[in-house]
Amino acid sequence: MVPGIRSNPHVSRMVVNRWLAAALTAVCAFAASPAQALDEYRFDPVHTQIMFSTSHLGFSNPVGRFLKFDGGFRFDPEALEKSSVTLTIDAASLEMGDTRWNKALKAKQYFNAVAYPTIHFQSTAIKPTDHDTAVVEGELTLLGVTRPVTVNVRVNRVAIHPLTGKQTAGFSGTAKLKRSDFGMTSALTMVGDEVSITLEVEGVLDILEPTPFQAR
Repeated sequence: MVPGIRSNPHVSRMVVNRWLAAALTAVCAFAASPAQALDEYRFDPVHTQIMFSTSHLGFSNPVGRFLKFDGGFRFDPEALEKSSVTLTIDAASLEMGDTRWNKALKAKQYFNAVAYPTIHFQSTAIKPTDHDTAVVEGELTLLGVTRPVTVNVRVNRVAIHPLTGKQTAGFSGTAKLKRSDFGMTSALTMVGDEVSITLEVEGVLDILEPTPFQAR
């Protein structure tokens, strides 16, 4: 109590009540505030490659690429498990380095690009395996069939790009799947069933919104 001032219980209760109300308001505001949003990156189409390979009669494992795609990822390098990935590929952008081969793989027996123009991947969980590696679990939709696919990913570098001045995140990834699981069963005795996927990815934090299936 301050000397010379008589205690007033009514005033004391008012002060305490106001303090409690202020404290309660602050707690409620903190609880209602959303969690910090993750950084959102768009795929850099120039420096991202989506490649696949499979056996050709046992003689070789030719590599094909998809040249047009769209998507990106939400990413926290300090908490990989909070991240997520979405990717949509233009099936008709398949490139094998040969016109006849391209036409054959885009036809109904394989990718059937007219009837199923897009291939889509959406992550469902990301499980860190080390400080710079993780297993990305997700669902791949191909030929209208959705199946689980697991991608092993390594974080290569996250930094300001020295040439563009933009925040950039780079990854390498690998996966395997059976094309027959998606109904692609043509020529299984000649063209391998198991397909290896290789990803080299760069994402840019503040890249301009690309048009769908932006070409390199």
